[in-house]
Amino acid sequence: MKILYYDCFAGISGDMNLGAMIDLGVEPAFLVESLRALNISGYELAISRQSRRGITGTKVDVVLPEHDGAGHGHHERKLDDIRKILAAAALSDGVRQRSLRMFETIARAESKVHGIDINAVHFH
Repeated sequence: MKILYYDCFAGISGDMNLGAMIDLGVEPAFLVESLRALNISGYELAISRQSRRGITGTKVDVVLPEHDGAGHGHHERKLDDIRKILAAAALSDGVRQRSLRMFETIARAESKVHGIDINAVHFH
């Protein structure tokens, strides 16, 4: 098995990660099917090739068709919401536990940076 390590010295957003995965060879249809395991509805993926300042890559926009235009244009979920999504998702126990640990690690870091309780951190 080959292992890929991301060096995200300045972070990476979910949509940027999806674009990078496609550029590395993951089929978009496989991503869409894999995301269905989360049992989340009300979104679409808009995938396009773009070039900015001489760098070309895949852009993935998570589109919320029912969004009314107010706010950020995306859902904000807290750690408890993420826990519920993962508990209900059609994932193996190993994937579920690794995912939960990842979100808990991010929540702890965000809570320290922003000086808020871990349960007040929102993911978007």
